[in-house]
Amino acid sequence: MEHLTQRKETGIYYFRARTPVKLAPIIGKAFLRISLKTPDEKIAKQRALPATKLINSLRLISKMELTAMVSASLIAQKAYRSNYLQNLCGV
Repeated sequence: MEHLTQRKETGIYYFRARTPVKLAPIIGKAFLRISLKTPDEKIAKQRALPATKLINSLRLISKMELTAMVSASLIAQKAYRSNYLQNLCGV
């Protein structure tokens, strides 16, 4: 899976994806990074799937008109700041 990285020191997998360029200033981060809290690759892939779907949706929305962009940015900002992605991934 393209968004999985594993820390060498701990073996723990992380979900990591570039924030859509238009949303980065609103979210305040160029990359989204979430600990999947497991050294098991199979479990990490399962936990990363909802976050991958959300990132792909944000990428599509970021290509739409400005009004949709404002809505998408507010959703993305709220999701990131409220640990929604971590809850979505089950960690």
